[in-house]
Amino acid sequence: SANCGRGSISLSRVSLTQNANSCGPYLSSIATYKGTKVFQSSCTSISLTYSNCCKGFNISNLTSSGNLSTQLELDIVDSIGQNSSPKFNGTPIIQISRNQTAYFNFTATDADGDSLAYQFASVPNATYAPTFSPALPFGNLPISLNQFTGALNATAPSSGSYLFVVEVLEYRNGVLLGRTKREVLVAINQNPSNNSNPTLSGVNSTSQFSSSVCAGDTLSFYTVVSDLDLDNVNTSLNNPSFGALMSRSNDTLFLEWPVDSTFTRSQPYSFVIRLDDGNCGILNQVFSVKVNSCLATSIKENKLENFSVYPNPATEFIQILTKNLSNQGSLRIYDLQGKLIDSFDLETNRYEYNLDSFKSGIYFFHLLTPNHSLLKKVMVK
Repeated sequence: SANCGRGSISLSRVSLTQNANSCGPYLSSIATYKGTKVFQSSCTSISLTYSNCCKGFNISNLTSSGNLSTQLELDIVDSIGQNSSPKFNGTPIIQISRNQTAYFNFTATDADGDSLAYQFASVPNATYAPTFSPALPFGNLPISLNQFTGALNATAPSSGSYLFVVEVLEYRNGVLLGRTKREVLVAINQNPSNNSNPTLSGVNSTSQFSSSVCAGDTLSFYTVVSDLDLDNVNTSLNNPSFGALMSRSNDTLFLEWPVDSTFTRSQPYSFVIRLDDGNCGILNQVFSVKVNSCLATSIKENKLENFSVYPNPATEFIQILTKNLSNQGSLRIYDLQGKLIDSFDLETNRYEYNLDSFKSGIYFFHLLTPNHSLLKKVMVK
């Protein structure tokens, strides 16, 4: 806005990741740059623009790329600027297999809990090739973007590299706060013609990939990995995972997620499970979960009594108690983004754990025994 003035931000590269790909077109590395800019408290809106030049490879859906640029619009909601822009969860470079139905993770997370909506946007300063457009980045091939979850499924072309721009709109109380855009490069893997992609069943081995849960419940379902070629399929859960935990037994994956009223919102959450058969066959399957404000009715009280953590909220330490459970168990502690913070074996039914090194926030205590898998959500202040 006019009362902000103009300026620039100096960025420094903090990481560089080689993006090796033996299955398709060569893709350059992914570099991360960071910088800090302090704005006046009187600013009512801020627009950040960056540009990059001269892509070193052909982009199949564009006839020219010029100086590609993306504009980020962040509107400040009050005088002290307390509004965080959404953060995309996935990688800006995606590899998928040719001629297959592909699933993409365009989901974003907003630290303020604002409502998000998703749509395609144009590649700035670029001209689209015939039959291609922002909403049809694969041309005439079928493609569908869920405006509420950011999940996209499409039929992949047989070859090439394609540039998408995904825009996430941020709303609070029905008011548009800002827009954040991201360029995503999709490369088509040339997987062997005799190799089949791995597949994943839906919720509880059905054809459904969406579910709902009441605040206070623990979402729990399983899904089954299949591969016609009998390849050894690696599986992973997207990060952040909102505190959800995934475990595996042979070809069955179990997803558990304890929720309470802090997770209630109008839009569903999206979890992406990635499968990679090590032979250029890759699948990113999106599961959608809606957390409703209804009261939980399916809590298993006997399980909750077997495993307790107190006090909650906690400050300096907590007591971990187990009852009628095997002492041959282990405890894993995760933060809200699904990052493993600590893990150790429980050798007694009562254990005191020090929280001095913990930052304020929500943590998940996951108890695993030969016969149980129990979760507790703990607030640390």
